[in-house]
Amino acid sequence: MDLAINGFLIPATPLVADNAFTVNPAGNAGATGFGFRVPDIIANLRVDQQWGFAGISAALHDASGGYYGTDTAVNLVNANPGGGVTNGHPPDRYGWAVAGGAKFNLPGADAAGFNVCYTEGAPGFCTNNAVWSVWNSNTSVGFGWIADGVFANGTQVELTRVWSALAFYEHIWNPKWRTSFFGGYVNVDYGSNATNLILQRTPGAFNACGVAPLAGGQAAPLSTVQLLPGNSCSPDQSFFEIGSRTQWNPVPQLDIGLEVLYSGRNTAFKGAAVVPASSARPPVLVVDDQNVWSAMFRWQRNFYP
Repeated sequence: MDLAINGFLIPATPLVADNAFTVNPAGNAGATGFGFRVPDIIANLRVDQQWGFAGISAALHDASGGYYGTDTAVNLVNANPGGGVTNGHPPDRYGWAVAGGAKFNLPGADAAGFNVCYTEGAPGFCTNNAVWSVWNSNTSVGFGWIADGVFANGTQVELTRVWSALAFYEHIWNPKWRTSFFGGYVNVDYGSNATNLILQRTPGAFNACGVAPLAGGQAAPLSTVQLLPGNSCSPDQSFFEIGSRTQWNPVPQLDIGLEVLYSGRNTAFKGAAVVPASSARPPVLVVDDQNVWSAMFRWQRNFYP
């Protein structure tokens, strides 16, 4: 069971990505979502006491790739199968994840909790985020994506490493008012081998990153982005969120609250780049980190406890 504290989710067990995929930078359709093969194997251990609860969990996840492709087009976003049976496929690989967390009941009905997670090849257990892009006033853009692993024709699957941590604290002012504070961080690391496989099909990577390009298609979402000298040349990315919510319950079963959230997105391929102009925007010359403030007002009537 997941624990929701004023809109912030504290998993008692890890989150699962049902359609995680493995990327083939040399496959004709790229991300190879080959369908259901081996179900995730998950083990959980949890203890509940008057002071709260604590739990640990572990998971085994099939991160095998589909068939090798026959050309070099790639799409890191759409999980469509590519290649054919006669092309062969990389050796099967399995990802794994471990997580632990706890919630503590404090005096005055206050509560605090945390969750930490680490995975290789099963990022859906540490974050339910997949692909994102944030544009800032047509002057800069940040983006990133998460895949189980990366492979090319003739290579094995290079598993993606992800770790996350989050925590919350909730204070009860009185029976009608409460305030919570929460935050979390996710880090995505592709490793040197996977990074080189992606850079080999990234426009401008040879001049900017010193990685010899391979003929053919390019790796989306970089298929229209040309890297320039000064770029970080790294697909690694991270993001974090910090927020607070105050809720008022004037009568039972009625929630009225205001939540304020600050989100930071640390982009992949930070630095100089060129994005071709379109009818909606001019060329973007900088790939940079992005930050977003948001607020949500909630008026919620509950009809069931």
